[in-house]
Amino acid sequence: MGTAVVTLRIMPEDPNIDLKKIEHEALNLISAFSDERQKKVDIQPVAFGLKSLN
Repeated sequence: MGTAVVTLRIMPEDPNIDLKKIEHEALNLISAFSDERQKKVDIQPVAFGLKSLN
């Protein structure tokens, strides 16, 4: 069976949103569709204090 690589960018509406909570919820949802292989999360600055999960 083949393997697919998926890249997501989650951009919150407000810089005061807890990114760790969003990261935890996203990883739980992703784990429901995949096995426990490599998962990587990066937090990158976007603009004016806003950060995205990649």
